[in-house]
Amino acid sequence: MSFFMDNVTRPEDLQRVIMLGILIAIQLILGKLGIGYKVIRIDFAFVPLFLMGKWYGPFWAGIASGVSDVIGATIINGTGFFPQFTISAVLGGVITGWLFYHHKVTWPRVIVYQLVIAVLINLIMNTYWVYMINMIPIKVLLVPRLIKELIMTPIQILIIHWIGNEHLVKRMSERLFG
Repeated sequence: MSFFMDNVTRPEDLQRVIMLGILIAIQLILGKLGIGYKVIRIDFAFVPLFLMGKWYGPFWAGIASGVSDVIGATIINGTGFFPQFTISAVLGGVITGWLFYHHKVTWPRVIVYQLVIAVLINLIMNTYWVYMINMIPIKVLLVPRLIKELIMTPIQILIIHWIGNEHLVKRMSERLFG
């Protein structure tokens, strides 16, 4: 933590650290309020992740998402730290920032984003990590996780597009970044 605070010399640096901390806290709360357990979990922690990527770009969204994963796994959920999930979290933040930072939130961009996250991160990577931890056959894991993604992907697409184009979020972005 000292590394980050020692390098906060300008007001905008401090503002970034504070906002990312707030977004991490919101992400942890929304993740904790989710429904389900380890294998299948439905929550809205993707909303602050989207804002991290949209407002701060791939580097900071990746770092913040990784920090959120470590805090969530070790302190909040008490499930223990599994670095592979942190890799998924960081990659999710990087992808979010890469697709939305300094870009308009359009339907095609949101659809591509959500499909990449759903397939690459959630279905492929995270299913494999759950398999590694629990040794449940991938075929057994894949069916319910696929159903979850088929249900949640359109919902997440709608929510991300709405939030990305919501007047209040745009005003907040203007206040934060000028």
